[in-house]
Amino acid sequence: MRLAVAGLLPFVLLVSAAPAFGQSDPAAPAGGEAPAREEAPGAEKAPEPSRRSPELEAWREVAQQARLSQLDYVRALEEFLERFPETARRAEIERSLLQSAIELGDRRRIVLYGERVLEREPRHVQLAEYVIRALLEKDDPDRAERALKYARQFLTTLQVLELQQPSGGSKLLAARERLDRAVAKAYVFQARALGNLGRTEEALKLARASFERYPTAEAARETGRWLARVGRPMEAAERYAEAFVIDDPDNTAELRAGDVRRMRELYREAHGSEEGLGDLVLAAYERTREALEARRAELKKLVPNLDAAHVLDFVLSGLDGA
Repeated sequence: MRLAVAGLLPFVLLVSAAPAFGQSDPAAPAGGEAPAREEAPGAEKAPEPSRRSPELEAWREVAQQARLSQLDYVRALEEFLERFPETARRAEIERSLLQSAIELGDRRRIVLYGERVLEREPRHVQLAEYVIRALLEKDDPDRAERALKYARQFLTTLQVLELQQPSGGSKLLAARERLDRAVAKAYVFQARALGNLGRTEEALKLARASFERYPTAEAARETGRWLARVGRPMEAAERYAEAFVIDDPDNTAELRAGDVRRMRELYREAHGSEEGLGDLVLAAYERTREALEARRAELKKLVPNLDAAHVLDFVLSGLDGA
């Protein structure tokens, strides 16, 4: 499954009180010593093991492993948890294991530790995206059910965030852009999970809702996927053409190449040849351009001076400049 990961770090800072993945990790040893556990404000401090306890000695050994490879450190942390499953450090260790899994591209561990951390931090949208994508890489009903749960949770968090947007100005515009992209992504996640569960019509509806919320290549591609699945190759080819031509910074050359291949296959299935395929691509370009222009027009209602380039272009909503 190829679903491009778009950064949601700005949301993390607003939605979750937990440190983002790019920040220093509380479980990572420094200077050869096991670090002190970082406590959440108001949280009861976990009891430290005795200075001569087997757990403390084992933790110091883990610190030594951190000087070797990242994979060695991961294995050392896992061995520590196996030896001391009731350790007060479990939450921070699992977060550290998840961070390492993401950096290593280890999908199995992303799912394993990501789901555990999500149970404690359900509003962490950046984390949820990694876990959902990893779950949906395999077309498996059980994984799809779990991904659907997290995707709905993801959307609920964004809906809460929507109520906390800035009241106006450039901050509102930036927040709206990030939010709409994230909501569109949440719909795509739900569409893929539902489709993998055999609920194709529901998947198609959500994929379309994603494109309506924010026109992206990912949403167009997902819509094409389920249109093809229900036996509508021409419409599916049109959606893949949109995924190919749309102005989307998250699209890649590799994804576009895949869109072209799928578009050509579906067009030949519908027409028996590729005659007229160029016209389909040009029409897709016009549709996506119009969709993006319509979105910009809607944003301009929120921020009237969105396109103002000169002082005389600015619009004041009142005599006091408010």
